[in-house]
Amino acid sequence: MAKYSSPALQALSSPRRYIPLAIFTLIIGHYLLAAIHSGYGEATSVSHLAESWRKVAETTCNSTVFLPPKPSVSSSDSYYLPSQPSPTPSGPRPVIEVEKFTPPTRKANAAFVFLARNSDLAGVMQSMKHMEDRFNKKFNYPYVFLNDVPFDKKFKYHTSLLTNANISYGVIESAHWNQPEWINEEQAKANRQWFKDNNIIYGDSVPYRNMCRFNSGFFFRHELLKQYDYYWRIEPDVTFFCDLNDDPFLFMQDNKKVYGFTIALYEFPETIWTLWNATREFIQMYPEYVPEDNAMAFLSDDGGQTYNNCHFWSNFEIGDLNFWRSEAYTKYFDFLDSKGGFYYERWGDAPVHSIAAALFAKKDQIHFFENVGYRHTPFEHCPTGRIHAQNKCWCDEANTFALYCCRDKIYYDALSLFGRAPEPKDYCKQVEPFDASNWTAAYDVDGFEAKAAELLGGAVRIPTESFDNMGNVGDDDHWVIFDKLHKYLEEQFPRVHKSLELEKVNTYGLLFTWKGSNSSLKPLVLMGHQDVVPVDPKTVDQWKQPPFSGYFDGTYIWGRGSGDDKSGLIGILATVESLLERDFKPTRTLVLSFGFDEEVGGPRGAKPLAARLLEIYGEDGIAFIVDEGGSATTDKGVAIARPAVGEKGYMDVTIEVRTPGGHSSVPPAHTSIGILSKIIVDFEDNPYPVTLHRSNPMYTILQCEAAYAAPDALVPRFRKAIARSLVSDTALKFVTEVMSQDRRWKAFVGTTQAVDIIDGGVKANALPEQAKALINHRVAIESSLAEVQKHIAIKLAHWGKEYNLSVEAFGKDVSEGKAPFYGTITAGTTSTTAIDVAPRSPTDSEAKPWKVLSSSIRGAYRDSTRQKVGEGDLIVSPALMSGNTDTKFYWKLTKHIFRYNHHFASDVFNGAHTANEAYKAIGFVDMIKFFTTLIINADQPDAL
Repeated sequence: MAKYSSPALQALSSPRRYIPLAIFTLIIGHYLLAAIHSGYGEATSVSHLAESWRKVAETTCNSTVFLPPKPSVSSSDSYYLPSQPSPTPSGPRPVIEVEKFTPPTRKANAAFVFLARNSDLAGVMQSMKHMEDRFNKKFNYPYVFLNDVPFDKKFKYHTSLLTNANISYGVIESAHWNQPEWINEEQAKANRQWFKDNNIIYGDSVPYRNMCRFNSGFFFRHELLKQYDYYWRIEPDVTFFCDLNDDPFLFMQDNKKVYGFTIALYEFPETIWTLWNATREFIQMYPEYVPEDNAMAFLSDDGGQTYNNCHFWSNFEIGDLNFWRSEAYTKYFDFLDSKGGFYYERWGDAPVHSIAAALFAKKDQIHFFENVGYRHTPFEHCPTGRIHAQNKCWCDEANTFALYCCRDKIYYDALSLFGRAPEPKDYCKQVEPFDASNWTAAYDVDGFEAKAAELLGGAVRIPTESFDNMGNVGDDDHWVIFDKLHKYLEEQFPRVHKSLELEKVNTYGLLFTWKGSNSSLKPLVLMGHQDVVPVDPKTVDQWKQPPFSGYFDGTYIWGRGSGDDKSGLIGILATVESLLERDFKPTRTLVLSFGFDEEVGGPRGAKPLAARLLEIYGEDGIAFIVDEGGSATTDKGVAIARPAVGEKGYMDVTIEVRTPGGHSSVPPAHTSIGILSKIIVDFEDNPYPVTLHRSNPMYTILQCEAAYAAPDALVPRFRKAIARSLVSDTALKFVTEVMSQDRRWKAFVGTTQAVDIIDGGVKANALPEQAKALINHRVAIESSLAEVQKHIAIKLAHWGKEYNLSVEAFGKDVSEGKAPFYGTITAGTTSTTAIDVAPRSPTDSEAKPWKVLSSSIRGAYRDSTRQKVGEGDLIVSPALMSGNTDTKFYWKLTKHIFRYNHHFASDVFNGAHTANEAYKAIGFVDMIKFFTTLIINADQPDAL
């Protein structure tokens, strides 16, 4: 046959030309058959074919647990809708490549809790996958799985593939799961039938009731959960819609929350007929378990007469396990359990938990997690607005259940369930000023101010300087000057020395005791120190008045110590002298404790004084302590007193690099000094992040400013941001960023580091064999010395590996390189200078010492004769000390330590520790008024 030159013509001559004809013939035949035979048409319809293909796909996917078939089980057989099990895998767990994240510097002692069956595997995997993707791949919190039967190998295998976190699998005790034998089954069965006949969901299910009873009273007692403090309850088949960049567990811990939720809805009233009556009966038996500031308003619209059936949906809850373990809740659950309502009715764990949280916790311990996008069919919470965008939420804002739940969204949009949107004044609560004007009026007479100024000036004239290199008492003549001061005090305060017991501790420590008539009351301790910072002889000519003149110019008392802290020392003694003169007899014992080396750390003065007080009164044997510290300021049109309720930690860290020496003409790429320089640059280029926690006193000060500052004193947008930060983490971050531009504020809130001393090298032509630097750290109150040391060790390990140096950090080998090493890096500190973060003194509504202090400050301010500064009364807010006082030795004596000097910052001419230290006489009189008010206030019946 002849060949065709065209490819197209060649194709027409091939068998492929019959394919289109065949396809056309099949299509025509299909439609003819479908028209003639209806059964054939139905069987070959597109919808029927798609359904067949779906079944094939499901059968295939079942083997890998990706697409389980829809279940069809009775609710009475399961408390979750089970999924079709897949074959049990065999072989080793595969290695999975996991995205790497920087581990968080802090974590709470917490775990996720799943209550699930083996048949829930697919749903559990869905929930875990969402949780890992949205949160836990960065935080790595452990999982605890609980079941009434052992988990099988397949369940453990597949769940373990989804996380790098630890997983525990536990079996529930039979007594904690099954219906108790004492329940009248005949009655319970009849009731279940009634629920079923009335179409109540899970009305006839015993397993569901077992689950409700277990979650109400037993899950937190399980052996696997005893090691944890916080939990996050997760169920199968739930969805998490948003990224969680902040740790909810740490939020609960740092803000002392006990219960967190996302959705609130109504319970079926038929299922809890008698629950509220039982609750009211319990409250009548144990009223002491219900705090005054509870969240009863969430539960009841008529003051507790009836329950409005509103509850937190406990399918999602983050909580404090120790709250459920508390005596109050334990007794409450046992009482409810004895009523049989879990089985005779259908009491759910959601209303039980909600009632308990609202009654036994304070309302500011309950938190709405607005930022957590969550769905458990059929309800979901979807964050809205900026949170939705910033947290990359993929839910539909229009579907959020918050818009049609049992409370208006604004009700629980508040941090503390105020019943409305929270306001700064809610966070900056003030107590009524205490009126002691009948006692302080004596200080308003003509001539008292001059007399007080001379008392302080006389003490200033005695130069009780303390130096860093002073030896022990008795060995160093520098201490002898304190004898002169003691003689002066005896002459000026004869009644104090006659009426109070005086014990001298380590020769110069003064411990005065004014015994009260009621020895059962814990004493009040007032502190001060006798020593002053040395005056640099080179600066004497810079002083307006001689540094130890004690000169009073009619306004200021001039001289070293006039502000720090002889004003405190003399102010306390002048107060007691005046009260003795007027025959005041205390009910509560008053102790005066005056150290003599505070400016050099207090090892010879405050430390033995504290030890002596501990010997006399024991741990927690003191009502509260007031020492030098914060003052009042006038800023933004409002006067705010700032007693410090905590102190940052302190640690000097030395970092030493050692490498081989030699002639500098043949140098290595990096000498000891060079390597140390890189380390120092790394530290300074990567400072500690500043995170403002709502529990930080500096946050309270911001709320006080937002609440009381003059209208034009704050930019409106920033004032709103401060208020919004009460419930919005986004707003809190914005406020932190703005405030961090203030270097001083930033230093109060975060951990700071300052490279203060560096040493290395001995000769220009000799390689330095060692180089050493000292880095001073002031540790944030949310951190600790241990956390800072860990941070430093990680950094140094990196540099050791970089230059093949062994690394020892705080006594531990953290080397990452391989021997033989080229040299060494050593980091350490001295226990004598390191001070951990001070315990924070309570300032909540039940902290009576804080109330006494605050009301005394406000009362003394009202009683001042000078013109008020700012608008209205003085506002009191807890604050922080960035430095440390003598109170660091007194922590065991009481939980209530306050560091406060009652004066305005403007009362001190040029600050402390510098030239031209001077103190306003009128401010000194106000200080005496404050100490008088405080002593009288603390002596009132039931004050503490």
